[in-house]
Amino acid sequence: MEEIRRKLEEKEDELDKLRSEFDEFVESSKELELAMEEEMKSKDKEIKTLTTRLESESKERKTLQEKWTKAEMERQVQLTALQKQIDTLKDNEGRLKSTNAKLEIENEELQSRDRRMESEISALQTKLDDALEKIAFLEQDNEDMASGLRETNQRLMDEIRDLKSEILALKRSAITQD
Repeated sequence: MEEIRRKLEEKEDELDKLRSEFDEFVESSKELELAMEEEMKSKDKEIKTLTTRLESESKERKTLQEKWTKAEMERQVQLTALQKQIDTLKDNEGRLKSTNAKLEIENEELQSRDRRMESEISALQTKLDDALEKIAFLEQDNEDMASGLRETNQRLMDEIRDLKSEILALKRSAITQD
């Protein structure tokens, strides 16, 4: 009987020890769970910040794209108007040269007019060249900005993906530990 009592006491001691270990485990699990919840809240907040930033960058990119489109349309209108002016001036020049050959009497006056038109054509051609050069610079600047925005966008998307993976891993870890 004494041996049974001794074994019973051993088993009770063992049971107390197991209860103590279990209580410690439950307490550490709660602490770990709280820490993981805090980290998840932090990561969620970071994702929200990055998402807001991405939306802001997207809006800025859209605004820049709209500005570029507007500038491109204005450039086309200007080019068309300048080309019409050049064509008109070239047509006038041809008519004046034809008239010059027929009308010897008005030769001096027509030659003077012809020189003025050539000067205007040259000035318009210079304006056209300047406008084309400016457009080339604007297109390069736009491409540089678009490239930078694409890189920023990709970097932010990668960060979001990484954070989502971390959150998923933390959730799985929390589920596994429960």
